[in-house]
Amino acid sequence: MAFGGNNLQLHIICPLLILLCFFLVESGRRYTLRDAFICQIPFWIYAAVYLVQVLIRGKERGGWADLYHLTEYLPWYVSMILLLLLSMGVTLGLRRLYNLLADARGRKLTAGWGDHPDPVEIRIEAYGLGRFAGKNDEESDVHLPMDILRTMAERCGIKKDEAVRAYTRGVLDGLAEKENKPGD
Repeated sequence: MAFGGNNLQLHIICPLLILLCFFLVESGRRYTLRDAFICQIPFWIYAAVYLVQVLIRGKERGGWADLYHLTEYLPWYVSMILLLLLSMGVTLGLRRLYNLLADARGRKLTAGWGDHPDPVEIRIEAYGLGRFAGKNDEESDVHLPMDILRTMAERCGIKKDEAVRAYTRGVLDGLAEKENKPGD
């Protein structure tokens, strides 16, 4: 019943697409335990409402039927504890996997920089990154990758402003090069 009809999209397809988007979108953010607990709040609220509607009100007094069969095989409090533990385990597992992916992406980003990159080389890289963005992005949609620029600056001990200036100069040069390209 949980996976048939419209529930196939609700319980299988949509969650898989959401997880795919979650793991493939690169944000550079690492999720903390606090974030994991915050993600649990809607589940805990739903669990509390479900308990009130099923156990306290009951179906005969206008509440809900026990759709999840929480009281059929185990006492309700054991079922709820197990569901809360399962939910937290899934949340912590997803958090761990996402953080591992974020760490791997960060290592891949900085792999070519060496242990002590030269500040001039970092400015040149920031300029090249900006030039690439200027040449390939729409002029109205050029973004500023502060996370990458901050990482570059911290890694070689320059000020973040210097990396941003090099990037911005590269964007302007890339836009100018795109405007002056013959045949456009």
